[in-house]
Parts: sequence; structure tokens; C-alpha cells
Amino acid sequence: MSKANTVIAVQDETISHICWRLYGDSIGMVEKVMAANPNLCDLPPNLPAGTIVTLPEASSSKNKTNKVIPTVNLWD
Repeated sequence: MSKANTVIAVQDETISHICWRLYGDSIGMVEKVMAANPNLCDLPPNLPAGTIVTLPEASSSKNKTNKVIPTVNLWD
């Protein structure tokens, strides 16, 4: 995606939902979208219909090495 991409929010959509819908994830992307759109801080969490949101480029830094990350269970 280029930095010039935008999306128009539907009624009561959240930034998190927009990130999930367009990037496939919201972790870390909500912060990037908010940084690219400081005017969104003045709006309620459920955006009004027609709100234009600028979309920054998604970073592809998620586990680039495809390394298996071990998990720890509380009961082990």
C-alpha cells in the first residue's frame, strides 16, 4: 500500500476494525493509523460515517525469520 491510500469509514466503525479489515491485523497498526491521522483523536471511538482515514504502509516485520517461538503454559 502506498502512503496515499485512504478509506471512508462506515457508521460506527472503529480504527481497530478498519485495521483488521484492511491489514488483516490490528496489533501495532492502530497506533500507526492514529499517528497518520491525528485528527481522529478528536472523534469518538465509533467513527461517524464518511470519516476519511489515511492508511500508512503496513510493515512486514512480523517474525521475518519464520522462527518458531516457544510458548509457556501456566500449568507446565
